[in-house]
Amino acid sequence: MAFVEELDVFFSDFADEVIYDNDTYIGQLDQPDEVIVDGRILTTEYELLVKTSDFSTVVFDKTIQVNGEEYSVRTMMKIDDGKFSKIMLSKDEDEWQLKENRY
Repeated sequence: MAFVEELDVFFSDFADEVIYDNDTYIGQLDQPDEVIVDGRILTTEYELLVKTSDFSTVVFDKTIQVNGEEYSVRTMMKIDDGKFSKIMLSKDEDEWQLKENRY
């Protein structure tokens, strides 16, 4: 008996609504902070985990909406066996929040 993957089950508990190219999908948005510039600047990365098959037409700088907020595509990378991908996103410059690390 062959194993059938149900990729949507992976998103069942922690799904974010994703709108891309006028279609609605699900994904998981992660927003880890990163320290850059020799430990002086704290910035936020925006990473969207998605099913690769849903986003096969993703292109650089195209707009993706996640939970009502707009982001721009930076890059897309397949992970593991390629069934899932991570889309690296950015917000518009006026929304970026860079903070000096005072620790």
